[in-house]
Amino acid sequence: MANDLWETARTEACRAAALAWQAIEGLYRSGNKVKQTDEGPSTSADHLADRIILDHLKARFPTEEFGYLTEESEDDRERLARRRVWIIDPIDGTVDFIKKTGNFTVHVALVEELEPEIWLPVAATVYWPLAQEAAGASPPSGLMYSAVRGRGSQTICYENHAPVGEPSPVRVSGSSTIPELRAVMSSTHRDERLDRLIELFGFAQVRSVGSMGVKMNLISSGDFDCYINPVRGRVREWDSCAPELILTEAGGRVTGCEGTHRSYNRESVYLENGLVASNGQCHEALIERLAEIEASLDPS
Repeated sequence: MANDLWETARTEACRAAALAWQAIEGLYRSGNKVKQTDEGPSTSADHLADRIILDHLKARFPTEEFGYLTEESEDDRERLARRRVWIIDPIDGTVDFIKKTGNFTVHVALVEELEPEIWLPVAATVYWPLAQEAAGASPPSGLMYSAVRGRGSQTICYENHAPVGEPSPVRVSGSSTIPELRAVMSSTHRDERLDRLIELFGFAQVRSVGSMGVKMNLISSGDFDCYINPVRGRVREWDSCAPELILTEAGGRVTGCEGTHRSYNRESVYLENGLVASNGQCHEALIERLAEIEASLDPS
């Protein structure tokens, strides 16, 4: 049955993410080679994590049945002919990885064609291996967020590359009006227009973080309420796929900036409508206010 496969996929996604971090932790601590590309920096750790994850998954989910799309590997268009596809970002937040802020995540998600031409995540993990270190806590430990479609989201602490204790359910906040919202926004790709947009929203609190996985985990766990990326065509499938399932299963919503639903495993890996992620309670208000602000910033 599909749900049995989804639970197995969640388990193996978590194992793959943990193995990837175990392999690259030394590179994080001691430094690794960095190459600048048109899409931003790429490191030897990105490529090693990518290989570890792919090797683990392909041994269990053969390419004859499952497609694969990752940030660090050449896009194999055979995925378009598969009913189920793994979408992977071996390090989300490479800039923060290089800077050693601790604010980076590992994304592993399985998407499935649930309706004709509609591909959605059905099992996922977003591993934040240095969550406590990033918060200045000691001893350093990580948080493994995971979800299965229709079964909610959970998180479990990881220490020394192994889970500790039992999983805990993850749930969004109940904030609903814009003046009370705590927004988490990008610390990279910032410009004067985005800063002005944030100012006009008038949020109660704004925190800047690089990794999309970290931002959406903070919303999923109720620590923050919303995230807006108004730039069309910048978000890629591997950026948002796994975090989207974690957030929606925690009670939140993720759409394009016009409030449109999204589909994965498309020919273009770019999501053309930007991104609004929220606790769900404030989503419609955010969409309406964003349209008003963008109209004022770009009068016709």
